[in-house]
Amino acid sequence: MVCKRVFSIVMAYMAVSYLFAQIAPPANFVSLMQSAGVELVLPLDAGYKAFNLDQNEFQPCQFAIHSRQEKLEIRYWIELPDSNSMAFQAPQVYTSRLLIHLASNDDDAVIAAHAISPETLSHLGADWGKTFFFRPKTAFSSRRHCQLTVLQRQPQGTVYVFLLFDDPNNPAISNRELGLFFIDK
Repeated sequence: MVCKRVFSIVMAYMAVSYLFAQIAPPANFVSLMQSAGVELVLPLDAGYKAFNLDQNEFQPCQFAIHSRQEKLEIRYWIELPDSNSMAFQAPQVYTSRLLIHLASNDDDAVIAAHAISPETLSHLGADWGKTFFFRPKTAFSSRRHCQLTVLQRQPQGTVYVFLLFDDPNNPAISNRELGLFFIDK
């Protein structure tokens, strides 16, 4: 009986390891997550795969995944605390500057901002957060739309999750937006 249970546990561990191996974050990103007290729940369905981002002059990201099936790309960026950084002293100001930098300057382009409820922030372990929708500059992404969710927890860090897609009615967007959260360190 014990042998069967141990075998089942080992098989489950191997299966999960195999699944994560397909979209394993790089070691430097895992180190950043640990330093910031961040947990990431990666999608195990829809054929998500990690890919290397070229150095992007507009916005660096430490880890990215995409799914051809869901037609969605997700980029992650984590900033650790820095007492001299505006990102930690005034995240709303820094995020506004970031949006102005990343969003298209076309006449018909708009940026929509949505507050994250206190209950959701609490569930995500964040002190501050907001979600934005905008059309990105082509230098940042060739996708037509971006949803940026920014979460901060003092003194742990700030996380940025970019969902990039072409179809604004893509149902995968609502399934993938909250896969990252802060934990107590």
